[in-house]
Amino acid sequence: MQVKNFYSSIRTSFIAASLLLATLATAQQPQRHRLFNDNMPPGAIGQFRRDLRGPVQCQYQPVKITAEGTAKVSLAIGNMFQADTAEPVYAGFELGNVYRVRITEIPLFEGYEIYPTIELIDRVYPPAGQEVRFAIPIVISNDDMLHALRGNLVTRVIYLEDPSTALPIAETPGEQRDFDIQPHQDALDVADTLGRPVAIIRYGSRTPPSDPTYMNAFLMGCPYWLPLQSPRTEALTPEGQTAAIRTPHIPRDDVPTQVIPSTEQTRIARPYALPIDSGVVR
Repeated sequence: MQVKNFYSSIRTSFIAASLLLATLATAQQPQRHRLFNDNMPPGAIGQFRRDLRGPVQCQYQPVKITAEGTAKVSLAIGNMFQADTAEPVYAGFELGNVYRVRITEIPLFEGYEIYPTIELIDRVYPPAGQEVRFAIPIVISNDDMLHALRGNLVTRVIYLEDPSTALPIAETPGEQRDFDIQPHQDALDVADTLGRPVAIIRYGSRTPPSDPTYMNAFLMGCPYWLPLQSPRTEALTPEGQTAAIRTPHIPRDDVPTQVIPSTEQTRIARPYALPIDSGVVR
């Protein structure tokens, strides 16, 4: 959804009528002096957030990195990128660090590569034992890859929606809803008004240096990350079959028969046609 196009068409029609209202609203709102903005260098926000201590210090937050189309993702270990994979990458990133990612096999640009950075500035609080299932989704979209190949700088902020203001729209697995803002707007400020920012992805035109001496600096220090396994998903039902498969009833012989005690009063059996002096009490 391109929000900037929608808003531009609305403002063109009502700019004359809303000029006075906008002036009054601006005068009533107090000025804010934000501590962070999206123009800060990578790692500055996360480092400040980590230095505050609390539940984010020394915390590895699971993330799920997915590239659209046929693009492949690779992370670095020991100043070297690992093998590229088209499957979603699950990893634990430490809050405050900046991780360099390599994207290859870009659709229609298979011979080109881009190297975006991922900075975690906050964590999420999933149920115990389900941290990987609720990993922060990071989707490398085709539009962002094309902008980076053209030499543009793209800053994307991922935020956790506020339940009271979230849009009641069903999400498609593997996709991430996003929208663009105006160039004069601050992406971090907009995300902060809609929810709680947790990650910042920056795309650019930087490439690895030819001198291996500067490779560590290019990888932002090559911080350590934890490889994680993908969570178990629900079994898919093959086409033409139903979720429940009927089978013939087969009695079980490995379960002992349960004896149910009778609720009737016990009766005493008495013989018939016995003589009176037999001593048997009737």
